[in-house]
Amino acid sequence: MNSLTGRELLTEAYEILTKNAKKIKLKACAEIADDSDWHRTAKGYMMYEKVSLIQFSNGKNWCIGNGKAYGRYPAERYDSDIIAVKRNDNLGEIVKSIEASTYFENSLVYAVADGNLCLGKRFNNAMLERLRPNIEKYIAQKPEYDRQMLLLSTLEPVVKKPIKYKESFAKFIAESIEQVLKRGD
Repeated sequence: MNSLTGRELLTEAYEILTKNAKKIKLKACAEIADDSDWHRTAKGYMMYEKVSLIQFSNGKNWCIGNGKAYGRYPAERYDSDIIAVKRNDNLGEIVKSIEASTYFENSLVYAVADGNLCLGKRFNNAMLERLRPNIEKYIAQKPEYDRQMLLLSTLEPVVKKPIKYKESFAKFIAESIEQVLKRGD
């Protein structure tokens, strides 16, 4: 059985969730980190190159994207996410909604550099309710850190081995996201 990194897990969950959805190519980014001061600018972003338009049978409509971290060093601690914004068939409005989703406002789940998963602001409670009781059974490998070495940019220990997840967790995350979005507004 293969195990998945945080990015692989979220990519697979996104593909499962959006398998039959209409895909739209775009370029949009949301700010996720800022370490700027009066003499320099250092920002990190989550970049989205496509979204999927989802319509659930209960009439709830969403644009869902799978972002990848990029930008200056503040983005190094992040990896990827799955975001959901209200569905809008106007590409410009979709891009605006994504760009307004700063600091994981509309992220359902995001992975940090060591593979650990975090929950965004808007969907935090609903996702936590579904994931908390089940996450331990999906961990294939716990992360390992070298506590003797620190990253100068963040002063966090260096990751020797990232956390890995069982492949079956991707389906569970996709199902969890679907349930949360069906009842969300």
